[in-house]
Amino acid sequence: MAGKKLKYLGCFFIAILSWFFFSDPGFFVLEKTRDIKPQVSGEGLGVYFINLDSSLERKKDLLPKLQELGYPYERISAVEGRQLSKEEISKVYDSKFRYKISHNPIKKGPLGCYLSHIKALETFVNSSYKYAIIFEDDIMFEPKVLKKLVDEILNKDNEKADIIYLHRTDPRGKTIKILTLEGGYGEFVHLKKFGSTAAYFLNKKAASSVLNYAYPIKLPIDDYLNRTWELQLQEVLIKPLPTRIDTSKPSEISKRGHPEGYIKPKVRLSTILNKMKFGVKTTIAREYVQFIMFLKLYFPDKL
Repeated sequence: MAGKKLKYLGCFFIAILSWFFFSDPGFFVLEKTRDIKPQVSGEGLGVYFINLDSSLERKKDLLPKLQELGYPYERISAVEGRQLSKEEISKVYDSKFRYKISHNPIKKGPLGCYLSHIKALETFVNSSYKYAIIFEDDIMFEPKVLKKLVDEILNKDNEKADIIYLHRTDPRGKTIKILTLEGGYGEFVHLKKFGSTAAYFLNKKAASSVLNYAYPIKLPIDDYLNRTWELQLQEVLIKPLPTRIDTSKPSEISKRGHPEGYIKPKVRLSTILNKMKFGVKTTIAREYVQFIMFLKLYFPDKL
């Protein structure tokens, strides 16, 4: 009798695991809707800073630092999320997927932030530069320190890392140091999911891949960029962080605001379960799949 119960219990757990791993949302949720090929040619580095037309003070504060940094720079006029119409949002936003994993939609501010970063990456892809740094306009840094660090990255980088984050809001969690830089800095593999798109360095392979899977919008920009196993990119984090956010001024690009016609949805059990599955699968992909990918990339002789 006990053996029969264990058998039924085993079948139940197998059924639960099968449901968890093989039902939607899966490990892969992005859609490739474009086929932008990264340019092989190109040289140098360009800096792009995202700035709302109305944020004149932020622009004024940032420009002297960019000039002292010494790289060519270009302002990207940010998309004002609060002014996006219902029709504009429906053309780029996958509301069905969002409601599958969350009771709340992506608000207008984060949608505008997402579109602003895509706009910056499109500008970079169409440029003659080989590398780019993307800044949001509330970023703060010491130009001489960052200049020395970026110059060293350009000299040492061997294309293993496609995206190098210069800022993260939550840099805790397990990290693996893979490159030592001067001044006490280093490049670290960061397995845990973490946020912020305030400052990052990338090559054209990364920009092209991000653009290819950018639409329809399924996630906020930082969560989207975290899905490197889908984008087939390698990312590293610079520690200690060489940049910081100006907390004296609240974010303007990502101000809140629900899409037009928003009605607070009812709590659904299916959404709660889907959110749980999506979160766990994202963690598995980040902490295990990414770890194996990095081992193969940085230590191929040991595998």
